[in-house]
Amino acid sequence: MGWRFYQKSGRLWRWCGGGGLFGLLLSGAVSGAQEALCPAVDSRAHFAPRVSDRSIELQAARVEAAGDQLQLEGAIELYSAEQQIEAESIRWQRRSGELVMEGGVRYLAEGLLVEAEKSRFNQHQHSGEFFQSRFLLPESGARGAAERLQLSPEGELALSEVSYTTCPDAASGWQLEAKTILLDPAANLGQAWNMQLQLATVPIFWFPYINFPLSGRKSGLLAPKFGNSSLRGGEVRQPLYWNIAPEQDATLTLHWLESRGTATELQWRHLGRRSMSVVEGAWLGEDRVERRSRYLWDITHRYRDPNWRVDIDWSRASDSGYLTDIGSELHSDNSVVLPQLLQAGYAAPAWEAVIDYEGYQSLNSLTHLRRLPGIRLLLQPPLASPWQLALQGELARFEDQHSRESDSRFNGSIDLQRRWWQPGYLLQPGLRVEQRDYHSSKGERSQSTTRQLSLLGKLFFERHYGSEQLATLEPTLFYLLSRESQPRQAWRLDSSPIAFDQRQLYAHHRYAGGDLSGQMHQLTLALAQRLFRSGREWLGWQLGKIAHIDPFPELSAEQWRQESYRHWLAALKWRPLAQLRLELEQQWQRDGSLAANRTTLSWRQGRRMLRAGYREQPQQALQQGYLSVGVDLGREWQLVGSWLHDLAQQRLDNGLLGLEYQHCCWRLQLLAKRCWLDAISDYDQSWQLQFELKGVGSGGDTLQNELEHGKLGATF
Repeated sequence: MGWRFYQKSGRLWRWCGGGGLFGLLLSGAVSGAQEALCPAVDSRAHFAPRVSDRSIELQAARVEAAGDQLQLEGAIELYSAEQQIEAESIRWQRRSGELVMEGGVRYLAEGLLVEAEKSRFNQHQHSGEFFQSRFLLPESGARGAAERLQLSPEGELALSEVSYTTCPDAASGWQLEAKTILLDPAANLGQAWNMQLQLATVPIFWFPYINFPLSGRKSGLLAPKFGNSSLRGGEVRQPLYWNIAPEQDATLTLHWLESRGTATELQWRHLGRRSMSVVEGAWLGEDRVERRSRYLWDITHRYRDPNWRVDIDWSRASDSGYLTDIGSELHSDNSVVLPQLLQAGYAAPAWEAVIDYEGYQSLNSLTHLRRLPGIRLLLQPPLASPWQLALQGELARFEDQHSRESDSRFNGSIDLQRRWWQPGYLLQPGLRVEQRDYHSSKGERSQSTTRQLSLLGKLFFERHYGSEQLATLEPTLFYLLSRESQPRQAWRLDSSPIAFDQRQLYAHHRYAGGDLSGQMHQLTLALAQRLFRSGREWLGWQLGKIAHIDPFPELSAEQWRQESYRHWLAALKWRPLAQLRLELEQQWQRDGSLAANRTTLSWRQGRRMLRAGYREQPQQALQQGYLSVGVDLGREWQLVGSWLHDLAQQRLDNGLLGLEYQHCCWRLQLLAKRCWLDAISDYDQSWQLQFELKGVGSGGDTLQNELEHGKLGATF
């Protein structure tokens, strides 16, 4: 498993409360979108030696020799192991290597192509001057024109009265017009003095001096970002980037907030062969509103090798209101907890051991329990018989963050299973016993035990329609008997009920966590069918019901009457085309009334996409509709939007509309958002604008990709 070191994009998208942003990004990454839109550099611009030794190959219409000097005329081509030269006229001093060239001068070497009207060049030193020149760096696609181009023996280019761009057509892209530009490919550095930035030949910025990378990443100032939102007012971010080494970098950012002051933010990233680490922190020394200092920090680390794995996700804020008041690129403004997770594990063929810590910082008053460091051990010894044995033990400790009182729990379980699996059937009996022991810091003790007997049986029927279509019919029966002595409510440390869905038809637990499985005596009956065409499933449905032999003992009669685990469940997946998918899951109560409904429809073809969803749970007064679209308005324009609507409250919870222009070498993104906060604050409204130069701008993601990955707002 590998990790990808991503190029810093400088983007600041927030889910809710995000400010509008405008920034000119100066780095050197070229995005995949640019590679797809920009034509490739002509292969003739890449140097391929025709001579492999110190000899020189020469072609000319006429050659005159006078002592040490040669005068060459007409369609001249000169080849050596390091360079290729073409011209109409050359005066060549062979001893010194000086060449004076005129008429259609073309110089080609590794990483450089120059065309000029005339030139003075030293063949031995690989240096010289070119006048009225045009140049191209094939590796990066950088190109331009200069009144005078000086090439040093070290490969540096000094350009005077120059235009520079990475666009094939500067008239529709961008270019730098400068008095002087110095390009140093060895140092990956470009410098420009008295520079004017032009977009489609229209001047938009002037700088007395800038430096930029020719490719990849380079230390230096990134352009500032500006924003505004109804929650925070105006914002300015000024980042300073430090490219420490190929495998690590750091960014220091000054973050000015109109109402609160200036915060300092620092990010450090490292990528190893088997690991990835990110450390980020923010500090506001004096909040003008709260009259105190405030901070946020976050550590992320991943390590993987064939046996070991380590995961760290640790965040901490100075107070519960930091995300709303100051904001963060790492966490949503409406997050209710900040994770504090540590886990280290070792896996062998027959056993696995894990040490973990699970806690969080609560940003509201509803959660207060955290899990202290614990250990989990899993043994799966190989048996000579067809039976499979699994032994698992876990020691966990929990602490109340308010009272600092702690409780510990030990779970030990034995699982024994046997599987008979043939082309027409599956039969799998199982036995499980789990013992829990509880100890509190006050000296109290308690125990509970769970015993389970299960049997899963499944039949497979197939029917072929022609040579390419296949239908399967799969009746399933699942019997479960689970008896347990349940712990008192005070000992339920990390248990929470699991919502009923397709997976729970065959589950051994009704609760997440290690305290409860749930007393159950039931029989699941289900029937499923799948239809295949040319090996691809295009239609599948399932109908299932849990027949409860005994009710759940912890529920009252009224609770049992409304229990979701008594519902009928039906699910449908329909994929008539590779680009189109419909998914439906519904639950009904015993009287036939609807208990839950979730429907999604998705379609995608190239950059065009549609996703629509509807969710309803009448008992919880939940009724939501969702729509997201991506509309391709041609080769370069795209419109995206998403809306999450609370139909029960007749309220838009989250909405956004974005427009993106994707040119070969620059991109413009405009995004408007509206996010519901609460009945007091009503809506937060914001806009975001980003202009990106590809080639000197970072290759960030498209609006559509960010929308689909949930980076721009609510998902369904």
